[in-house]
Amino acid sequence: MDTLNLFGGTLDPLSWLCNLVKPIMLFEGEGGGDPPADPPADPPADPPADPPPSDPPKGDWSEGFTEEVKNHPTTKRYKSSEEAMKGLINIEKKIGAKRVVVPGVNASKEEMAEFNKEIGVPEDAAAYEIFKPEGEVDERIKITPESEASFRALAKAANLTPTQAKIIQEQYHEMQVGNLKLYDDALAESMKTVETQLRKDLGGKYDASIDAAHKLAKDAGGDEFLNWLSKGEGNNPIVIKAMANIASKMGEDSFGEHGQGALMLTPGEAKVKIGEIRGNPEHAYNKEQHPLHKEAVKEMTSLYKMAHPEEEKK
Repeated sequence: MDTLNLFGGTLDPLSWLCNLVKPIMLFEGEGGGDPPADPPADPPADPPADPPPSDPPKGDWSEGFTEEVKNHPTTKRYKSSEEAMKGLINIEKKIGAKRVVVPGVNASKEEMAEFNKEIGVPEDAAAYEIFKPEGEVDERIKITPESEASFRALAKAANLTPTQAKIIQEQYHEMQVGNLKLYDDALAESMKTVETQLRKDLGGKYDASIDAAHKLAKDAGGDEFLNWLSKGEGNNPIVIKAMANIASKMGEDSFGEHGQGALMLTPGEAKVKIGEIRGNPEHAYNKEQHPLHKEAVKEMTSLYKMAHPEEEKK
């Protein structure tokens, strides 16, 4: 039978189908027919077997954790799973406990007040207890009502807790006691040095000069002045030396050549006096027949004692 030819004339239906299919066959593979099949692939090899698990080292309770967890410092801190669980329990207890939030730099007065309340700062300064040392306390560091009020006000202004206030008072008291001991020891050593020098300078009139200095102080300032001296200034070596020298000079002016003043000469002054008497041939000491010779001998003996006070101590 005749067939339709799209380009004119007739075309065999089978030929037309072949012409239609041929380009598709050429696209998939040259030549007609089915494309050659791929050669059969080798069967896949069995994957390598996992190495048998090794026994975890003794004490390595973190075996099986990821590397990140296993190598974390917190994990390494514990030696066993039981220790780790105890640590976790303690942490949970702390998290559940009441916590105090520390205020920031720009915290309000209200936030600061709440914080101080939480840490135990008293709302009233009178709530602070004053430390009372046991035993006898030196008068110079005794606590007075005024000092108590001052410390309470200071503690409140500094927002101290009662414990902090107590520690500060105890430590300050110990520091005061130590400083007073150092002061007293230094003063005693200084007074000893001054006394030695005064005894050397005043010789036999040392005791009389000290008594005269005391009398001079009382006459000049009365009991009030003596009371002031007794609180510390009277023990000042400079004051002692000055008062003794003043009393010594006043004694010489008051009692004259043969009176009490003559008994208050320094070793140097006594030696000068001895030289003057020996150098004066008309002096009663140098004339045995003089009616005042015996008194002059007594005076010379006294002068020798004052000139050499160290001989009196032997």
